[in-house]
Amino acid sequence: MTKHKLQEILNDLRIQTSGLTSEAININCPHDHSTGGKSGQPDTKFRCGIWISTLRYHCLRCKRTGSLFSLLQKITRITSAEFKRLIGLSVAPSEESLSDTVRQRLSGTTKVIKPDKEVILPFANPVSLSANQPLALSNWLNTRDISLETCVEYGCLYSGNIGPDAFRLIVPLYDDYGDLVAWQGRDVTGRKSNKYKTQGYITDHLFWTTKIQQPRRIYLVEGILDCCRMSYNSVACFSHSLSKRQRTLLMQEKLIDELVICWDGDSY
Repeated sequence: MTKHKLQEILNDLRIQTSGLTSEAININCPHDHSTGGKSGQPDTKFRCGIWISTLRYHCLRCKRTGSLFSLLQKITRITSAEFKRLIGLSVAPSEESLSDTVRQRLSGTTKVIKPDKEVILPFANPVSLSANQPLALSNWLNTRDISLETCVEYGCLYSGNIGPDAFRLIVPLYDDYGDLVAWQGRDVTGRKSNKYKTQGYITDHLFWTTKIQQPRRIYLVEGILDCCRMSYNSVACFSHSLSKRQRTLLMQEKLIDELVICWDGDSY
């Protein structure tokens, strides 16, 4: 991706930009900035930078970070299939421009395009902020110092008390194109022989906290839930080793000033 191509994409989606450099383009952050400034005040100073080389973003105000897809999805409700078309990973099914498609969907006049292949999540319900949570889940979250807000933040689900995946906290893993590539389920009873159940090629990816703060000392941890507990400046690799793909992803990440290996999450 070149800076001119990225600028063209943002212009096409009518997203105002500022501060174009050889490494990044800045936009106004679409996230809630209640934790980074005055409550309810939107970003009007283009504090959200998009790295051209990695197509990831970071907001200097609310400290949120993530993929370009997740950022554009927040702004335009773009789908994974449309995003791939946008950056040239797939061919458009018609001559209609992507910006036209996005605007049509926002007005309710077009169908959502779904990915051809999907990793299927087990039957489970999203964790909510309701006080009426299953007792097994509530007790386990309390012992691990993980809040319901954190579970909601990372899109966690709970599989309920019956079925082959019962009593598991399910954490989905999405790639930078918005596709579900894997999920990991953690037993919350302490009675199952397999504490974790995983589906998908999970070691081809990294699981990041949604926020990165200064100083940008990033803790490399083993598990998704270690990442969730630490809440910021953390990335999980799912094992006590790094795959070649994971090493590549870490080396090209612009937001890492110092990497601390912390595979035992309790040591944090």
